[in-house]
Amino acid sequence: MNCTKRYVISIFILIALVCAAAAQEQGYRPLTGKFIKDTQRYGLGELTIINDNSQKDALIVITDLNQKPLMEVFIRSKETFKISGITDGKYNIYFRVGNSWDRDNSKFLEDEVRYKLDRPLEFETEETWDGTSYSIWMIALEEAVPDANQAMEKILVAEEDFPS
Repeated sequence: MNCTKRYVISIFILIALVCAAAAQEQGYRPLTGKFIKDTQRYGLGELTIINDNSQKDALIVITDLNQKPLMEVFIRSKETFKISGITDGKYNIYFRVGNSWDRDNSKFLEDEVRYKLDRPLEFETEETWDGTSYSIWMIALEEAVPDANQAMEKILVAEEDFPS
């Protein structure tokens, strides 16, 4: 084989590898429960998130009251995840819902909708005569399930108002 043929074959192999990597990257979906950002959690509070959307994945962003992101967790379509160890305090809950996750920019490339709950969730721990009580919240992203959302509303959020 002469040098020119080897060079052409090498280029074709390189192009094929780049195309395969791009195709694999385009289909990337983190597993449910993959923390994109996390913080140390020493509390007892629990938050269960039900992604009952049958077609779209979600990124849940939990911020302090100053909109500083503390946790970001990915939840695939039709899956549920529980965050435990949440420290006492009030937290805003934001959502990105869509398809084709862009991990470099932490957003969806297709059909993305952004929203937040209309009021902060409060987590409290109390010592009682018979033990310890702590906050347990459940959020369904689409339809209310029994005891989920407790009549909270979703508010649409513009890209520039979404915490980053």
